[in-house]
Amino acid sequence: MLYLKEKVIIFFSKKPVYWLVVLTLSANFYLWYLIYNFVDFGKDFHVLHYNIYFGIDLIDSPQRLLSIPFLGIFFLVFNLCFSYIVYIFKKEFIIPYFLLSASLFVNLELIIYLIGIIGMEY
Repeated sequence: MLYLKEKVIIFFSKKPVYWLVVLTLSANFYLWYLIYNFVDFGKDFHVLHYNIYFGIDLIDSPQRLLSIPFLGIFFLVFNLCFSYIVYIFKKEFIIPYFLLSASLFVNLELIIYLIGIIGMEY
């Protein structure tokens, strides 16, 4: 058991791993901040998708916007677990860096998406 704890400490002691996880979590907290402050849950309908060719093409309840930060958390947890497994078995850090960078970029794309959707309403 102590061996597993040492592996986790070594994994998170690498600065890129630590900072990628911290930046991804802060991007996800920013998603929650945007939803909390700018989405009006009192409305019956909210714009959920905008297409450049057809305009607004998906309108539904604003509670469906809560799936956006959960999707970001899912990507972070999945990529973090998978990168840790790769680190344990392969003893390399290139693949975990790419996986954690991908989760950061997914969260940044979700922020851009949510800002666009919020911009449609105001």
